[in-house]
Amino acid sequence: MTLKNMSKVFIAQHEMGLMGNFVYFFGDPETKKMALVDPAWEADRIWKYSRDAGWLVEAILLTHQHFDHINAVPDLLKEIDVPVFIHSQDLAETKRQIGEIRSVGAGDRAKIGNLDVTFIHTPGHTPGSQCFLVEGNIITGDTLFGGSIGRTDLPGGSARELFESLQRLKTLPDETVVYPGHNYGATPTSTIGEEKRTNPFMIISNVREFVRMT
Repeated sequence: MTLKNMSKVFIAQHEMGLMGNFVYFFGDPETKKMALVDPAWEADRIWKYSRDAGWLVEAILLTHQHFDHINAVPDLLKEIDVPVFIHSQDLAETKRQIGEIRSVGAGDRAKIGNLDVTFIHTPGHTPGSQCFLVEGNIITGDTLFGGSIGRTDLPGGSARELFESLQRLKTLPDETVVYPGHNYGATPTSTIGEEKRTNPFMIISNVREFVRMT
């Protein structure tokens, strides 16, 4: 587990399940309100952490539709009545798996306590893959890992779209802290600057070469 507790945002990173998934809890230390990101595999453990933390869960945010990122949502919704958000292009498949949820689009924002969360659409791994930007931190799901990227050979994947999504992420400040969706890198977190310097998929600037590499 990695914890980051700053004056404006608290982030807790928990590895769960057999695929190295990271589940995130982030919130506003002032109001003690928080969001869950990609809750999967261990609903009881996720709920226990949420309850023991003494904070109010305001929302569940999903980076994309894949089962290994959302399968704890139905059980959690038996305990908490909160909105669940996913990008509109992944909405239909996610509703089939977990029921009624809300769709968002590129550039939409949400409030968690006093925190502003920006939804950044980053298709490529799935059509509706998205990242969550909050106070200089970005939760990237399966779009960007430390030193690597998400797969593009699954249904709905697109190497060309992922290339464009990474170009978008490269415009963020170098100090932006990256929180990936799986523990697949050398370290559980990184920065945009580090990925631009060392991640071969971020270094490359030619879409044809990028497609060939993937």
